[in-house]
Amino acid sequence: MALTIPVSKPFGNHTKTKDILIFNQDKWYIKHWRAIETAYLSAPFFIYYRDEIEPFFKTPFERLLDFNMQLSQLFCRIIGIETTITLSENYMKVPGDRVDYRTVLSPKKPENIIKEFPEYIQVFETNHGFIPNLSILDLIFNLGPESYDYIAVLSEQIHL
Repeated sequence: MALTIPVSKPFGNHTKTKDILIFNQDKWYIKHWRAIETAYLSAPFFIYYRDEIEPFFKTPFERLLDFNMQLSQLFCRIIGIETTITLSENYMKVPGDRVDYRTVLSPKKPENIIKEFPEYIQVFETNHGFIPNLSILDLIFNLGPESYDYIAVLSEQIHL
C-alpha cells in the first residue's frame, strides 16, 4: 500500500513547500498506522520502534513540512545518522557547490541512482521476493540496528 498524505495547497501550484497543509479530515494517519501495523507486526524490530513511530500516526500535524522534518529527524536518530537538516529560505534552481539529489529520488521516476540494493530478509519476502528500495520503515523494522550499516553500503554507491 502506498502511504501518501493528502495535502491542501492554499495558493495552488504557487504554494511554498513550507505552506503546504495536511488534509486531516479523512483521518489518513489512522489508516496509515493500521497498514503499517498489519504489514510489520511480525517484523523482528517492530516492537522496538513502534512506540517512537506510532505518535506520528496518532496525532495529526497541520503542515507537511513539520511532519516530514520531525519524522526524518526521528529516522536519523533511530538509525544513528548524525546530521543537521537545514532548510533554505528560497528555492535554488542550482544549489551552488552541493550535489543536488532533489529530482533524482522521486516515486514518479522508476529509475534510481542506486543500481543494486543488497538483499535483506523482509516480512513478505516468501510471497513477493525481495523488494528493493521499499521504505525506511521496512529497513528499520526488518534490520533494526543494522540499518546504519546497510545505508552506509548504499551511500558508497552514490558517494554521499
